[in-house]
Amino acid sequence: MNWTTFRIEFDKQLEQHLQQQLATVQPYIFSNEIKNIYEFILPFSAWWKRIRPYLVYLLYKLTWGKDDALVYQTGIVNELIHLFALVHDDINDKWTIRHDLPCFHTFAAQQLGDAYQGINMWILVGDIIMSRAYQHLHTLPIPIETKSLYFDMLNTTMFGQIQDVYLSHTTTLFDKDIIAEKDKAKSGNYSFMRPMAIGCSLTNIGDITPIKKLGERLWLAFQMRDDLLDIIDGHGNKTAFSDHQEGNQTYLLAHAFETATSEQKEYLLVTRGKSCDEKTKQHLLDIYTTTWTVARARQEINTQLEGCSTELTERLEKNPTLDTSYATHLFDIIHFLTIR
Repeated sequence: MNWTTFRIEFDKQLEQHLQQQLATVQPYIFSNEIKNIYEFILPFSAWWKRIRPYLVYLLYKLTWGKDDALVYQTGIVNELIHLFALVHDDINDKWTIRHDLPCFHTFAAQQLGDAYQGINMWILVGDIIMSRAYQHLHTLPIPIETKSLYFDMLNTTMFGQIQDVYLSHTTTLFDKDIIAEKDKAKSGNYSFMRPMAIGCSLTNIGDITPIKKLGERLWLAFQMRDDLLDIIDGHGNKTAFSDHQEGNQTYLLAHAFETATSEQKEYLLVTRGKSCDEKTKQHLLDIYTTTWTVARARQEINTQLEGCSTELTERLEKNPTLDTSYATHLFDIIHFLTIR
C-alpha cells in the first residue's frame, strides 16, 4: 500500500477515533467557545503527512504483520503524540498559521478574545491529548516492548525539546555535534527511528538494531533536507531563513559559522533571531553558499540516502523472509527525499 492509499484509510480511522474522544468531553462543554476549541482538533489534525504511522505500518507489513486493524490503531498513538508535540512547536516558534489554518493557540485566542489565555488553553488541551494517547496505548493488545518504545520516544523527544528551547534563546552558538544530538533527540527518534522500530516490534522479530540504524539514516537525510530547504527557498508555511529568524540553531548554521570569515560570523550573529528583509536573506544565502554549506548539505543528504538504499538491499538479501513488496515503498520514500 502506497503512502496516498494508506492515508485515505488511516484518516478515516483517526477521525473516527477523534470523534469518539470528543463525545466523551461533552459533559465539560458549557459554552460555544469551548465547544469550538475542542472541535477545532478535527480540521487542525487533518493536514499532516502521516509519515510516522505510515512507517509503523510499512515495517509491520514488511515483517509479515497481518492485523491491519491493530497497526492502524497503533499508528493513531503516533498522531496523537504528534498533535501534543505541536503544542510546543507552535508556541515556542511563535507560529500563527499552519497549512492555511490558524495554529491552535491562535484559534483559541480568537475564541476567547485573549492571546495569553489562548496559549493557556492550547497547553491544557495538549495535555488532554497526551493523556488520551497514553490511554489508547494502554488498551492496545501489543507487546510490552512496543509500549516501552513509545515511552522512550516521548521522553527523548521532550528532552530534545528542552535542549531546542535553550539553544534557540542563548546567544552562544554550539558546535555541530551538540546540534546533531539535539536534533536526534527532538526529531530523529520521534519521526523515523522509533516509528520504524515500533512497526517491527509488533511482530516480535527479535533484534531491531538494523532497523534503528536505517531509521537514523533516513532521519539524518530528512532533517538536513528540511534545514536546507529553509535556506534556499522556504517550504510549507515557512519563508526562507525562518529558522535563522526564530533563532534556531541548526547543523547547517553550525557548519557555516565554523567555516565563515570573521565578518561573516559577525553577520550571522547580529541577524540571528531577528526579522530579515530580502536583502538580508540574500546576504545570508551568499554566506551559506561561499562557506560550502549548501553544497555540503546536498552531498550529505544524498550520501545518507544512498546508504539507506544499500543497507535496505543488504537487509533484504540477508533476510529473504521479509515481504519485499513493502520494501518497495521504503525505496519510494528514499527516492522522495533525494535532492536533485
